[in-house]
Amino acid sequence: MNHPLAGNLRDLEDQALDDRIKDLAKKMTFAYRSSPTVIPQMQMMMEDLQLERRRRDKEKMEKIMQQAKEADGGKSNWDDIIDI
Repeated sequence: MNHPLAGNLRDLEDQALDDRIKDLAKKMTFAYRSSPTVIPQMQMMMEDLQLERRRRDKEKMEKIMQQAKEADGGKSNWDDIIDI
């Protein structure tokens, strides 16, 4: 679910995304005490930010795994360790 005010999160740099997550977490802490009616909207925005963070982390992990696989000549190190 995308919050209408979230904008295009893919355009943000990693540091800017992290800063927005931290800032919103602080604001949510304050809102729980002062104005709990806005919490659902803030949670929706936080969910969007965290989904974007997870998407980026997954992309980075896939890139690292692909580089490791290419460095091993197409054979993953896990092939020898895990036998199912």
